[in-house]
Amino acid sequence: PASLDAAAALAAESARHQPAAGDLAGFAVPDPARPPRGGGAWVEATAAVGPDERAAVLARVFARAARDGLTCAGSFVTGGRRVAVATRGGVALAHRWTEAALSVIALDGDASGWAGFGGSDVARLDDAALADRAASTAARARDPVDLAPDAYDLVLAPPAVAELLEWMAMASFGARAVLDGTSLLVGREGAAVVDPRITLVDDCEYDHPDRVGAPFDAEGVARTRVALFDGGRAGQSVTDLATGAKMGRPSTGHAPPAAGLIDVEGPAPAHLVLLPGDATLAELVAGVDRGIYVTRFHYVNGLLDTRRATMTGMTRDGTFAIEGGRIGRAIKNLRFTESILEAFRRVGGVGRDLEAVPTHWTSLGAYLAPALCLRAFRFTGRSR
Repeated sequence: PASLDAAAALAAESARHQPAAGDLAGFAVPDPARPPRGGGAWVEATAAVGPDERAAVLARVFARAARDGLTCAGSFVTGGRRVAVATRGGVALAHRWTEAALSVIALDGDASGWAGFGGSDVARLDDAALADRAASTAARARDPVDLAPDAYDLVLAPPAVAELLEWMAMASFGARAVLDGTSLLVGREGAAVVDPRITLVDDCEYDHPDRVGAPFDAEGVARTRVALFDGGRAGQSVTDLATGAKMGRPSTGHAPPAAGLIDVEGPAPAHLVLLPGDATLAELVAGVDRGIYVTRFHYVNGLLDTRRATMTGMTRDGTFAIEGGRIGRAIKNLRFTESILEAFRRVGGVGRDLEAVPTHWTSLGAYLAPALCLRAFRFTGRSR
């Protein structure tokens, strides 16, 4: 209690030296008609995992990598998270959930393979399968061939899809970007903008066993389901109290988080779900005659042209040629520069299985993404 009092006093003193906030829309008040629902679950078994158990999991992972002469890196984190919000308007909310996250990279020189898990229930973590996936991918990635930059059909694993979605979320799906005119949604609401198989929602109640996060935002407003793309048509942005007031809409419960790797200006999606299709991963690959399988991306910059969701970035940790509907030789990593909005118009198929992928930049929880096939995706250079 004493440290909380001290923190409050420091915040109040800081506020006295700031200019008045012109867009303050007041504080959230209780809304009995809209109680918070969803969010992550509290699993006692996850909360009870200790350092010795985590070390045992990592020992098994390292042993599996060693069988293929590989080095391992990564992390295994478990524990509980608790969030509480109280406002001068009378809101008093609290939520707790558990998280277990294992990220494994197997390495041999330039060859690498990655696998990961994120969710609330540690019993759903199959560390042996993840270790085998990372190690076998890295072993297969040795001696990659050089592929010339060009437009290729792609099959993206869920982590690669989630990386693109997170950049779109930061750049376009918050109401601040709409008000500033920089969002891809501006002037397009209701218009067909992507393939009709693309439905992207923010929904903290979506039924998935690996869901995490809180069902309300940092202002104490319950999160509501928002459709960003609905059957290929542009939807609405997420709002907080201030931006909602400016747009004549209520808050959707998406105020920026209190902490993250970067400061998010204005509201941001917290529980993105790209709704699944009906294809298995094998069927997506079989539908590509000449293309590339991408495990994930890194060094992505999604701010080149936010109205078109133009991004650049590089492949990593398992990039393979697809030939005749089969995954073949490893290829050297490539750099892409592409409008993701336009790429989402060239969908070759949507996977049926959703994977929870922890958000990297905003620390908001996890996004649920399937594998995805995109046609004629443009690669513009080689990764050095």
